Amino acid sequence: MTQQAPVEILSTALRLRLSQDATRRFLRFCLVGASGYVVNLVLLELLVRVRFVTTIASQFAFLSSLPALSFVAEPTAWAAGLSVEGAIINNFLWNNFWTFGSRRAQEILAAVRKFLVFNVLSLGAIVIQFCTGGIAARLFGSTAEVRQITLILTIIFLVLPYNWLTYNKLVWRKK
Repeated sequence: MTQQAPVEILSTALRLRLSQDATRRFLRFCLVGASGYVVNLVLLELLVRVRFVTTIASQFAFLSSLPALSFVAEPTAWAAGLSVEGAIINNFLWNNFWTFGSRRAQEILAAVRKFLVFNVLSLGAIVIQFCTGGIAARLFGSTAEVRQITLILTIIFLVLPYNWLTYNKLVWRKK
């Protein structure tokens, strides 16, 4: 066996795998998820500086003396929740028109209904990131580094498992 044989075998296997619709759809799904992360990251950093977000958080200043709820008064918590919604909208649109374009709803009402279901199922991710963003800001300060590390860790250890369970139990469950 020559050294070139393993390379040819791997190359052929990759070409065959990439020619399958399910593989291409999965890769598009991953790219959409990555774009959602970027949207989330950018919006988080922009929104934490917006006066509207600070004003909302200040309405909950009375909770600052309660350790278990003080994070609700953190602008970072509100920015995190809103930035997730931006990522959810991004992911829905890209998945609907690109990843699952052949399955997308053709009528506007059906598309709106599908978006609402997608959004309701994503509420858990919003709550998770709202809480972790606010708690991390309370504990470690509201810096870009804290926000971004918290975002990455939250997505990996909390949001992905939540989405996996939600999608398997509610969206694509076995009958």
